[in-house]
Amino acid sequence: MSFDESLLEDKLNLAVLYYKSCDFERALKLYDELYGRIARIPSSEAKKIRKEKYNLTEVPIMGPCLHPKLGSIVDQRAATYEKLGRIDKALEDAKWMTKNEPISCKGYLRTGKLYSKMKKDEEAYKNYQLGVYIIEKAVKEHHIKVPEKLFSQLKTKYKVLNHELKLRKQERSKSGFVSASNLVRENSIGSSQSRSPSQTSSRSSSFSSAFEVMLPLKRSHSAVQSAPTKKVKTHGKSQGLDPFKYFPLDIIEVIFRDISFKGLLSCHHVSKLWYYSLTKIPSLYTQRINLKPNITLSEFTHGIKLVKRVVHKSYSQQVKSLKLRSAINGAQLHKMIEILISEPNFSIKSLDLVDKNLNFQLLLNKLSKFSWKLDNLSNLEHLRLGINSSLRYETLLFQLFKKLRTLYIVVLLPEMSSSYNHIVPTTEKYFKRLCERAKDSNTDYSSLEYLTLINHPKLLTDESQLPVSFDTYNPYPIYLRMSLPNLVELTIVSFDFMNWLPSLGEFLIRTPKLTKLTLENNFNFRLLDLFQLFKNYNPNFTLEKLLFREPKIVTTTTMNEFAVSDLPQLHELKFLDIYGSSLSNKGLVKLLKICNSRKQCLQTLVIGNSSYLHFKTDSFQMGHASLLSLGQILKTCPNLENLYLNELDLDNQTMKQFHNDIEKEISYDVCKLKYLDLSFCIRIEGIGLIDLFRAVPSNIANIRRNNGGAFRLETLVIDGVEINNATLRSLQDKAFVKTIKNDLIKKKWKQYGVNCLVP
Repeated sequence: MSFDESLLEDKLNLAVLYYKSCDFERALKLYDELYGRIARIPSSEAKKIRKEKYNLTEVPIMGPCLHPKLGSIVDQRAATYEKLGRIDKALEDAKWMTKNEPISCKGYLRTGKLYSKMKKDEEAYKNYQLGVYIIEKAVKEHHIKVPEKLFSQLKTKYKVLNHELKLRKQERSKSGFVSASNLVRENSIGSSQSRSPSQTSSRSSSFSSAFEVMLPLKRSHSAVQSAPTKKVKTHGKSQGLDPFKYFPLDIIEVIFRDISFKGLLSCHHVSKLWYYSLTKIPSLYTQRINLKPNITLSEFTHGIKLVKRVVHKSYSQQVKSLKLRSAINGAQLHKMIEILISEPNFSIKSLDLVDKNLNFQLLLNKLSKFSWKLDNLSNLEHLRLGINSSLRYETLLFQLFKKLRTLYIVVLLPEMSSSYNHIVPTTEKYFKRLCERAKDSNTDYSSLEYLTLINHPKLLTDESQLPVSFDTYNPYPIYLRMSLPNLVELTIVSFDFMNWLPSLGEFLIRTPKLTKLTLENNFNFRLLDLFQLFKNYNPNFTLEKLLFREPKIVTTTTMNEFAVSDLPQLHELKFLDIYGSSLSNKGLVKLLKICNSRKQCLQTLVIGNSSYLHFKTDSFQMGHASLLSLGQILKTCPNLENLYLNELDLDNQTMKQFHNDIEKEISYDVCKLKYLDLSFCIRIEGIGLIDLFRAVPSNIANIRRNNGGAFRLETLVIDGVEINNATLRSLQDKAFVKTIKNDLIKKKWKQYGVNCLVP
């Protein structure tokens, strides 16, 4: 019996959608249907499908010859049974998996999980043991590849459960057992008597959480076996088990990798065993050295020495990431920069320096002091600088750090450059040679892939009373005369583009690999200007993400200048953010048609706070042709999943119209919308949300009775709008929305560092 593979995939996706929407009965019904159809496919047909459709061997290494998708269907059906509380049926499917797909980890993992849920840990242990044995044997004998993550989980569960069962056996003959998490709490308290109760309590809770999530995580094959159980005295309070004596280092790594760098350092004081064990795991340190704010020179020095000792135990002997977010004062910052430059054998891959006393002139000064020694920074790939004035001598960055892949410059304070220009070693021969090399406009800086430039808003010509000069400030965008052929992502924020748009057009021609473009709060630069640049210069890239936010709206943009086939740079756009844009209803529809003219890729659309976009409301009754409709947006963007309509003039009538559009113009099954943001749409009330989902009793009863469709969302955000909690709970209880966010404390939608780069 043949089966349409495309239809199979569609039905599988639909079943998964039902499952994620918590409509488990419908999901189960569909899984039963798929199983009934595919399980009857004869082995001769299955062989053909395996070879021709999935490029597999005709016969699997172990187990019967079945359709390749049958195992996934049974596994997902088992998960559905589990959600419905039918554990016996779920276990039956899980066992089917271990029998018919014996080298798949999923069956053993689900079987073990269900046994544990039934309090049958010995059966779970035997199941895990069998799975590890069979799969390891198949890997050794047949050289097959298995999913590393799943197999690691299986081995970890087997070994941890083995250890736990041994402890239980010994527990029956010994009393006073205390869990490992309690020991962590006691050790922390016992070794931190000088600390405040709030500090010890906070640290104890973080350790307990870490141990709670430890068990299902990855453990390597080479993990050592547990040592015999011993009782450990914990300051006379009780007896327990020190996890560092029983867990291998890879399990310890899993436990502690989510603890902050500060918390990690605090753990050193618990005991010598903790200290020596933790410092044997370089990855806990080298990848996230996040120094505390207002750090002193003494603290910084001791921290660097510790990290250096740990780094030497790593394979790369390199600091993967170091963040310094403010020193206690300017003088100590100078010393810290000197240490970063001069400390022997302290190579840094990613450096993040942010301080109110920092500027690029200071870095140049310190490099000059140490004869331009770049041993520690020669392999620098990621650099983030938070500085206090306009960037000067900016092209020297690429002369000094030739391997840079990421450059992030943010001007934190609107100070004048004159305070720092004098410390630059302009008379040195080497400095002059660097400047001469930087003038070579034909040089391609091919290593750079990500460039972010964020100016301070007060360093703009409209905001400052001082004239622009080398000694004051620079409001204009930098690096536009350079060639960055491998640039993937470009972000420019709060600059003045007066007379600089042609340079930007030329720059874009030289960035053929650009996929993400963010332009926010840039003066003398309209959305229409960007599209005109695309049309006139025709850069040869295809964007996936475009964020363009205009600081001032002078006139509306209708997009009449462009045909749907224009702007090929936008034809495969997945993310479009034009928050607060000048687009009219007509202009937005034209832009969406342009973005979806080729592959209909657009998944996220942000059009909040746009003054010229109007939907149907109670107070704004115009002809439907003059208004924007949700149906119009969804038909133009059929794959749209995330829609932001925050701070628009929407009301209860709009919500009712939204549902009508989805039901009549799109249909529930076709609509792919998952995330809807209606924050600060203050005219929307609870009845409006009920109308949005048509969550009235009669319709809910009809949905249940006829197994009918409904409009459902995964996430609804309606911050800043007072809605009755009972209404929100009802929408969740009836499975119309999985998650609702309704923060009444939030004062505005734009949040610096979250969804906005302008303070």
